[in-house]
Amino acid sequence: MSQLDYIETIKKKDPDSSRDPDLLAESAENADGSEADKILAPDLPVESWSDPKLGSEISGEGEEIIEQPVLPSELLLVQPARLMDLVMKLGVLLLQNGAETYRVEDSVARVLRAYKANEPSAFAVPSLVAISFKDDEGIIYSKTQRITALTSNLDRVYRLNTLSRYLTANSPNLDYFADALDEVKNSYVYKDWMVVVGSGALAAGFNIMFGGALSEIWAPFLIGMLTRRAFQNLTRMELNAVFSNVLGSVIATLLAEALGFFGLIQFTGVITISVLMNLVPGALLTNAIRDIIATDYMSGVTKLTEALMVAASLAVGAGVGYGIGTWVGGL
Repeated sequence: MSQLDYIETIKKKDPDSSRDPDLLAESAENADGSEADKILAPDLPVESWSDPKLGSEISGEGEEIIEQPVLPSELLLVQPARLMDLVMKLGVLLLQNGAETYRVEDSVARVLRAYKANEPSAFAVPSLVAISFKDDEGIIYSKTQRITALTSNLDRVYRLNTLSRYLTANSPNLDYFADALDEVKNSYVYKDWMVVVGSGALAAGFNIMFGGALSEIWAPFLIGMLTRRAFQNLTRMELNAVFSNVLGSVIATLLAEALGFFGLIQFTGVITISVLMNLVPGALLTNAIRDIIATDYMSGVTKLTEALMVAASLAVGAGVGYGIGTWVGGL
């Protein structure tokens, strides 16, 4: 393979490449007959060859008999801008779906090192992801992205964590990386009605745990479903999180007090607490503690503060709802 053919092939792989022609020529001299030459050879009319390390075989027409070839280390940064976009997407998806910030930083840094990025750096807080690295020519690539919507989807966190481990161990091509991220992003999520029914069942379970009467188990189930549905609507309205939790707590308490007022239930307090357990930020509090243990104090304290604010808003809402119910009942 001539030096000119090598250079032209590199440019085809990365049309936007700004590499110095002299550096490419020097790389072509070193790559003659090397594994890099063989990887590029499928684009040119050459004889069949096989790579025992990758376990792949390439035919003379450039047809490759392997689904996910692994690129050699010297060619992994031919598209650094695209690599930056993909690792940013990985970090954002992890953070948006409830991963700890230290997991986000560690996963992004490991993937960048696997793709031979120089001086990889990742910084994450609950509302921001920042990533930077250098390519082989010393050019710095840096990107930040603001996070506005956070949720909890541990299935996606598991899938993304598994993907990052696979990328670290195998360094597949960037097309595979992009397709895998899209598959996780578009993965199945529970329908709203499933979440509503699940919330009702959870409230009924807590009612039994807290010593509520079995004859009244229908009440927390019903109130739990209505409260979750109301909370979903409040979330779609993009209201302030604290205000949404206050309103959700008020609704749950008023419904319990209303059923008690008409004599349908007796243990209104137990039922109210059972329903409000649906809104308690357990995963958020757990992640806050884990971040603090991992010495990521900024993220840990931020999440802990948010969890305490949610708990306080639930308490305020319950107090307001109880006060309204008592006042109406005393008329």
